[in-house]
Amino acid sequence: MTLLLTLLIYALPMQAAAPCPAGQSEPMFSEILTDEPTMAAFIVKLQKAVVSDDRKTVASMVRYPISTWAGKRETRRLRNAAALIASYDVVFNTSVKSAIAGARTPCLFTNSKGAMIHDGEIWIQPSPDGDLQIIAINNALPKD
Repeated sequence: MTLLLTLLIYALPMQAAAPCPAGQSEPMFSEILTDEPTMAAFIVKLQKAVVSDDRKTVASMVRYPISTWAGKRETRRLRNAAALIASYDVVFNTSVKSAIAGARTPCLFTNSKGAMIHDGEIWIQPSPDGDLQIIAINNALPKD
């Protein structure tokens, strides 16, 4: 799985970009008080950290406390980076890792709550100081 994600992450810049889903509008990064280059850098950093299993970096990109969700059911409430790292394999399951691997800045959905990867597996929002952070992790447990 890790090899597949690694190949996907590093092959993305070399491929012609696949179109975003039909009917999807362009993300409005100004709506969440950021810009496309900042979001793109965050996404690439997240992708590289996930594919290299750099749990400490991934954990540093999250706003705490954070709850993970499967459907409408809260599955875990994580108070800090240590708690996320301890639950990493459950929280960042195959479906979440795949959504992150396939994320492309032009295809993110945005609204006043933040930017969403894929079907909402990950939500991102600026912190009060302007740094982007993961504010929601949605997974289906157990999927893998």
